[in-house]
Amino acid sequence: MSFWHSEAVDASWKLLQELRQRHSFVLIGGWAVWLYTRALKSKDIDMLVDFEELSRMRRDLPIAKNDRLRKYEYRRGMVDVDIYVPHYSDLGLPVEYLMAETRIVEGFRVPEPELLLILKQKAAAGRVGSVKGEKDRIDIMALLASGAVDLGKYSRTCRERGLAGLPERLGRMIEESRTEFEVLGIRDLRKVKLLKARLLRELKGQ
Repeated sequence: MSFWHSEAVDASWKLLQELRQRHSFVLIGGWAVWLYTRALKSKDIDMLVDFEELSRMRRDLPIAKNDRLRKYEYRRGMVDVDIYVPHYSDLGLPVEYLMAETRIVEGFRVPEPELLLILKQKAAAGRVGSVKGEKDRIDIMALLASGAVDLGKYSRTCRERGLAGLPERLGRMIEESRTEFEVLGIRDLRKVKLLKARLLRELKGQ
């Protein structure tokens, strides 16, 4: 399933494969969600690297520093690559913490799904009303519907990392979501109702 133009998605996936062969990184963003869910593919590439790897990448690629958004950037054709590094980038969780809490999925190193959910929530909050914000919400519902996320672990992590308001906001998002489930192919209203009820129970620890 694709949310973006297929040509851009294909170019993004091809570039991602090339980067994986030459560099070591933790994949975040839409492509990481897709690896867990196989729902919506991505157009842009988002990754975490340490400074040693960043130095190697800068020898190979024309990477620019974006001080305003506290990240590094690389663009090839239609594909934007955003690169986040420890002790500089602000994603709502420390990059060094995210890089330590990972697993391998389909050959890619990705954050634990509970952390990926937090990152997607933080991204969505900053892109309300935009196309990318809509994609963030769909990605969030895809993660939840996939069963990959332990909502108890997610809630504990939010408390431990000073993000206690996120579970409440996630609950509201679950209650309000409808078109997000339709995009994911979940159109049976009874199934949507049951899924929402189960997610809200798990979120409340019931």
